[in-house]
Amino acid sequence: MISLEVESFLALIADENEVKAANTLCITQSTLSRRLTSLEKELGYKLFLRRKGKRNIELTDAGRKFAVIALKMKALWQETHELEPQEKTINFRIAAS
Repeated sequence: MISLEVESFLALIADENEVKAANTLCITQSTLSRRLTSLEKELGYKLFLRRKGKRNIELTDAGRKFAVIALKMKALWQETHELEPQEKTINFRIAAS
């Protein structure tokens, strides 16, 4: 499963607005902000330029590069769900005395 942080990052890119992205994910804006801050801390670089008074997001250079990787991660995750399930085996036990 892709992490909630990466999912939040991709939602924000798609919606281009924190309020819209939070609504898309059915979470609060503060939860979205915490997830994104956590992702930036884990990665060790800023993904967004944060400017007061601006509602729409702007990616840093690193954010644009990470967006490509995050989209690949999502595509790979979706691809794993498209694999055909293996045949189910049934255990059948007979006991006799």
